[in-house]
Amino acid sequence: MCCEPHWTAYVTAMLAPLIALMAVWIAYRQSQIARNKLKLDLFEKRMVVYQAVREALSTVAQRGNLTQEEQINYLVGTRSARWLFNSKIYEYLDKSLWHKIVDLELHNSMMSGPMNDQERVSHIRSRADTILWLGAQYEAFDRLCAEDLSLKH
Repeated sequence: MCCEPHWTAYVTAMLAPLIALMAVWIAYRQSQIARNKLKLDLFEKRMVVYQAVREALSTVAQRGNLTQEEQINYLVGTRSARWLFNSKIYEYLDKSLWHKIVDLELHNSMMSGPMNDQERVSHIRSRADTILWLGAQYEAFDRLCAEDLSLKH
């Protein structure tokens, strides 16, 4: 006598691979969600650095100087740039931009002290050049950070 398997045998045979496929799909989606969450977290941390730089540049453009507290805010805000951005951006923030901020502070403090007219004119010109350079860094910094501050999924 020939017995054909009952339909439940077919369903049972197909159930295990179907569950395995569902588990693979769920694991894949979870990995995509985790990757996107990591990108968002990294973006948010990079944005803190970006905002600290923009704040400092904005203050220099408005007032022509940074208070000691604002300088500390810049340094604290950009401290994590070493690990969040590439070395080019970190060097830019730590060397180029910070050195110009220090130069500006030097020219501001030298102008308030006693000096002859020629020295004063020299510091005024150097201060103006430094402020112009810092003002141009809005666009330069944006271009430098454009790739790191874009959310791509």
